[in-house]
Amino acid sequence: MTSPFLARLASIKSATTAQAQAQAQAQAPDPIKEESKPLTFAERLAAIKGQQATRVPAPKPEPKPLAAAVAASNQPPSSENGIGQELVYREAAGTIVFNTGDYPIRLNDKQMLAVDLASEGKSFVLTGAAGTGKTTAQAGVVWALHNSGAFRTHDFKYIGEAPSIAAVAFTKVAVRNMQRALRRNPLIEQYANHCMTVHSLLEFEPVDYEDFNDEGELVQKWGFKPQRTASNPLKLTHLIIEEASMVDLGLWRQLFDALPQDVQIIFLGDINQIRPVFGDSILIYALTKLPIIELTEVYRQALESPIISNAHNILNGKSLVGSGDGKFNIVEGRLQVKVGQEQMAKAMLANFKFMAENGVYDPETDMILSPWNKQPMGTKAINEGIATWLGLERKAEVVQVKAGRNQWWLAVGDKVLVDKRLGHITAIEENPRYTGGATARGVFTRCGMPIIGAQAEKGALNVEDLDLDSLLEDYSDFTLGDVEEDANSRASSHRVSVVFVDDDTATPETIDTAGSFADDKFQFGYCLTVHKAQGSEWPRVFMLFHWDHASTVNRNLLYTAVTRAAEEFTIFGKQASIDAAIARAAYRGKTLADKIAYFKATPGFQDDVPLLSKIITD
Repeated sequence: MTSPFLARLASIKSATTAQAQAQAQAQAPDPIKEESKPLTFAERLAAIKGQQATRVPAPKPEPKPLAAAVAASNQPPSSENGIGQELVYREAAGTIVFNTGDYPIRLNDKQMLAVDLASEGKSFVLTGAAGTGKTTAQAGVVWALHNSGAFRTHDFKYIGEAPSIAAVAFTKVAVRNMQRALRRNPLIEQYANHCMTVHSLLEFEPVDYEDFNDEGELVQKWGFKPQRTASNPLKLTHLIIEEASMVDLGLWRQLFDALPQDVQIIFLGDINQIRPVFGDSILIYALTKLPIIELTEVYRQALESPIISNAHNILNGKSLVGSGDGKFNIVEGRLQVKVGQEQMAKAMLANFKFMAENGVYDPETDMILSPWNKQPMGTKAINEGIATWLGLERKAEVVQVKAGRNQWWLAVGDKVLVDKRLGHITAIEENPRYTGGATARGVFTRCGMPIIGAQAEKGALNVEDLDLDSLLEDYSDFTLGDVEEDANSRASSHRVSVVFVDDDTATPETIDTAGSFADDKFQFGYCLTVHKAQGSEWPRVFMLFHWDHASTVNRNLLYTAVTRAAEEFTIFGKQASIDAAIARAAYRGKTLADKIAYFKATPGFQDDVPLLSKIITD
């Protein structure tokens, strides 16, 4: 029996095709008019389903080759509005103006306060919502420090002897954002090379070491260890930590251990996002002990983005507003009755497959977000569904990987998340250290259901023919605490090689222990929880919001999800449920001071986190 969702798709496709044929007979389409009216998300889907997606987007204007022009002429560019001719300069009142883009950017009073504090050598926290200019203020800080000759030299592992400033983040995405901001200004673009992950700054390397196991025996172990420690400290004078809310206390202690006594640190972060899944971050402790500059003025250019404007709608308790250009979409569906998770999950899997086949969704570069891990509308089931039809399309051989009480059905080419890092499987080989039972390989769904016959032969998935009830079965998640005590050391049935997207060298890393495949360490990477998406960004983000999620989704989670999108954001859910989530805040208090007081009163807050002994604030 055809599902209501597929029947609706067929009806839309038929109606769209008939309408298009009638229009074609009446008159030929005007390509100029076609370009002038942007397609909404719904219109794009309708056009695709009607085989009418023929519009070609207008080419983006070529960026102005400012740096090349300046280098060629050895003269500063002229300004058409008379504000100034220098690339970066201070006005009579001392305000910094960046004149390096299509229009001058004048730092506001709070951004200038950040520059002044940095110039005085003080450590502080710079916080603000999306679009308030944290990155611009950071560029102003770097330019002012560069101009004042505040840097000494430091021997970086990857860039050699260079000025003693580093700008670090937990994710490579945040690093690239910092690099782009610095490269806009030819006078400080050299410092783009100083942007790196915390792990790169600390020079993490794979090492063999000896340690005692649970039986008190001295055994050989292998792992990644920082080479920069208290015995081999960094010689930095200035450190900027971007997305400081993503740096957990364990990584912070390693970084703190390697810092010199007189280092100046600037913490950047957005307090409006949800707290990380790992617990408290160093940003929370920095907010309670250091001077704070809160940016509140939203740049007009930022508000022109429907993603940024809707992010501020969320923070202000207002409803989301869809945009006519397809950049921000609210897809409610036509049914006015509540639909169960199983039915909605089947519909969404079919829709994502259809969108992927027609260029509206790219599983490799876009991301699906869900508030939950479990249940049919959670990340586990959605991931298994997407991995299944992608594997069938590329005719991938699926291998059963046994890892303690967990088992995974994996294939070369799968997109996976391993220990918070996205990557792709490049090889699956039998593990010679494995002593367990036999494993299977062949054509399977990603929950282990064999696929035989025509579907396996043609490599295509028809959601009506596949038993998606099995695919969407709610498996219980086993964590490290549920398996035997030696889970981390026991071998998995296979050695799985993964190349991570944040590794520029594309060097495969191998995981081959049961503990490495635990649910809190390993999963498919097509659908993530909003918590695990923190610190990352994708061109297009799709959020699933079933009415069952309503009790757990709040303003901060929704804000975090929306700000993960760089170009387009689409949410599948009812407006009433979305509005209810926006009305519910995760943190008590309206002001920053109220939120800091709330954090300090939270059980588990640690007053002994090392922060002040090496940081100059006076």
